Amino acid sequence: MEADKVRVMVRVRPFSSRELADSPDEYAASIVSMNGGGKMDILDQDREVKRQFRFHETFWSIPEEQRQYTSAPFASQEDVFNKTGAVAVEEALKGYNTCIFAYGQTGSGKTHTMFGSKYNPGIVPMVLDSLFESIAKAEQGQWEYSVEVSFMEIYNNEARDLFKEDCSVVKRSPGKGAQLEGVTKLTLMSAGDVEVVLSRGLENRCIRYSRLACTSSRSSLILQIDLTATNPVLKKQRHSRINLVDLAGSERVRSHCPSIIDYRGFMSTAVSLNALGRVLCTLAEKCSPNKKKYVAYRDSTLTWILSESLGGNSKTMMIATVSPAERHRDETYSSLRFLSKVVGPMK
Repeated sequence: MEADKVRVMVRVRPFSSRELADSPDEYAASIVSMNGGGKMDILDQDREVKRQFRFHETFWSIPEEQRQYTSAPFASQEDVFNKTGAVAVEEALKGYNTCIFAYGQTGSGKTHTMFGSKYNPGIVPMVLDSLFESIAKAEQGQWEYSVEVSFMEIYNNEARDLFKEDCSVVKRSPGKGAQLEGVTKLTLMSAGDVEVVLSRGLENRCIRYSRLACTSSRSSLILQIDLTATNPVLKKQRHSRINLVDLAGSERVRSHCPSIIDYRGFMSTAVSLNALGRVLCTLAEKCSPNKKKYVAYRDSTLTWILSESLGGNSKTMMIATVSPAERHRDETYSSLRFLSKVVGPMK
């Protein structure tokens, strides 16, 4: 598999009001810095470089008013979309499957990056808007398009249908590859349907308390967008899928699990994320053309569901969100180390 089939990116979010209040100085100092070219440094308390990482893209989203002296340009939601969602839409229209993952600890900005807000939308709503805009242009030719979406969460290694009122567990279809039995698929007719559909699914997401947030999600969200293109003149049809995944928080169990009751959820999340990491590492490895590599898709429900959109000619992007605050140093460092394993050595 070509190295650029798995692209790894990092986004640094702004300081929260709580983090600013905790700082002994007038302005909080970031524990990370960016120097362009995908390079990212972890700084010690004396502002010296402690560890350097390199990724395909880096996004600096700390605003000027928080006084961080850096040459890195500010990255907006649209800037992040242009490097991720826009690529996914372009590939889908060509007939290729794509995956975009948001990875990081609870409170690092994953969900904001993926979903955003009404007036500052994230990757998911922008992908759907861009897809319908592209379809409107393409349909002026000979191709006709249909768009279907399904919305699931993976909690305790079970897939739940977020479009069903009871969020019932959906099971694997025997002998049908990575297919789920009875999963709800809604047809979208226009970009105007997007907000209603997303709200319906997000309301049903599993939320638990953790020491990082009162509304920490212990599940991974998967929005699958199925695009079917039909050419009645040439009698051809092609299918592609965009997977947009907001992963469960990556924080460590010992540090943030509030009680033994939630221990299973934390452990299940850790196992699922580790399985994903192994799959992405395998896919990103540079193997000789004659050397076959086993990809352990079946190690978790998450990787099994996404298996048809990770291998082959698919495009995979992972964007990690990290906190710049000293209080989250260990989790930020842990996230960057995880990503460095996925990205491997870069020229």
